[in-house]
Amino acid sequence: WIRNHIKYIFINIIFGIMVYFMMISENLVNSHDGIWNTSSFIAGSWEASLGRGLLHYIDEIRAGIVSVPLNTVLTLLIVSVASVLIIDFLAIESRKLGVLVSLLLIANPVTCDTLSYCFTSVGYGMAFLFSVLSVGCICGKSRIVGILLGAVFLALSLSCYQAYFGITCLLLLLQVMKMLLDCERGKRIVEFLIKGILAIVIGGIFYSLISDALLKKYGIELAPYRGASEVSVGRIIALLPESMQLCYKEFYNFFVKNRMGITVFNETVILIGGMGVLLSVCVFRHFFVIWRISRGHALCFLACICLVPVGCNAVVLLVSSDMDTLMSMGMVASVALVSAVIL
Repeated sequence: WIRNHIKYIFINIIFGIMVYFMMISENLVNSHDGIWNTSSFIAGSWEASLGRGLLHYIDEIRAGIVSVPLNTVLTLLIVSVASVLIIDFLAIESRKLGVLVSLLLIANPVTCDTLSYCFTSVGYGMAFLFSVLSVGCICGKSRIVGILLGAVFLALSLSCYQAYFGITCLLLLLQVMKMLLDCERGKRIVEFLIKGILAIVIGGIFYSLISDALLKKYGIELAPYRGASEVSVGRIIALLPESMQLCYKEFYNFFVKNRMGITVFNETVILIGGMGVLLSVCVFRHFFVIWRISRGHALCFLACICLVPVGCNAVVLLVSSDMDTLMSMGMVASVALVSAVIL
């Protein structure tokens, strides 16, 4: 696999170094990172209280080195591998389109924000990679093995940074969308959905066990940060309607109202509007093609499109909290991946 894809990974890394060269050469970090801007840092009890206990072991493997050039290149390598895995997973046949998609996952506000947290950027990159590997196992392995491996990688992703749960849900949703576009048998689609749901549930149990063990090790409890200490199955279900509304609100805010606008200035409305019209035309074209074959498949395809904001903001369903740029990789990925699937 490495031999077949090393060229594309290398292109992504070189492109990323060019894009973020100013950050690398000038040792640029954000004001929060400056608090820990030393030559060495290893995550500890505070990160464990946030449910991110695996960051400690990732830092241990790196000997706690905090270096903007080194950590930036390592993170770009991890994101590049994850991006190429996504291209394989979605079976994007056009190499040019695949490269463009992977480059968008490198050059965007979320990756830039992640790299500005030099002391933990590698750990957050691993959360992204684990979330992609989770879906790859769910789709590529037999039922039991796929569910268990998918659950393990999901638990590892959540133990690094919970925000990348949206990547897992988005990729599963896109896989269902591809199956509907191919008009596969309803039974096979339902089986895949059950497999994905079981992997998420079991992964959540694994994550809870890992988190509890680490909290016990440090003798602490979950911090109330973003409502983490209040998360429970009952609370998630009770707040589900409100959380789903928040998913759509955050999707709108990211692309139209504020955060994504920092990269395109006054052309935001034109850019987003044009992209929206193009995608809408493609969606309805596919909808009517599928409708002639199976009305059920066509309606489910339209439902998948409508659920994209929920999928990429899935972490909101867990904590019902506002998103910030650092948590928004699912929304960036949705632009590239939905386009690659339906265009």
